[in-house]
Amino acid sequence: MSRFDESNFDVESSAIMADVSFPRLRPPSNVQAIMDDLSDRSKIKSLSPNDIREYAILLAAYNFYLCSEENKLRSYVAWCEGNIKHIVGLNMAEVDGYGFHEKDHKIRSCEPNAAALSEKKISAEIKLNQLSFLGQKLQFLIESLKGMGYEKARERYTS
Repeated sequence: MSRFDESNFDVESSAIMADVSFPRLRPPSNVQAIMDDLSDRSKIKSLSPNDIREYAILLAAYNFYLCSEENKLRSYVAWCEGNIKHIVGLNMAEVDGYGFHEKDHKIRSCEPNAAALSEKKISAEIKLNQLSFLGQKLQFLIESLKGMGYEKARERYTS
């Protein structure tokens, strides 16, 4: 099996996860329904404090899942970069150039495995940035829901 075989990454990461005993995370099945409810102002007003807190908990579970996926992507990006650096190291002496950076860029763009890994790395980095942004916005929503649930409960008890 080649060092650069993507299935190698899957096998190695699965072995690591088995050693550490990570839970198998899945997103809650009703996330889209929750987001639809939260997009409707009249529906939000009609929700009880317990419903709001339940939504916050379910969205927190979804955010935990997204964080897990984000970490997988970080590992994949690091794996790609490590393999690219290995390829660069193997080919450094054979490439003409004035300095390390020039040779590094030539190898990354001209060596087929390095170029393929670079494309995969860029694609994974884009997904990683999207997940990170989504996780931040989701965390803000969760905190807002918790506050709303608290305020609604307080209004009920003070009225």
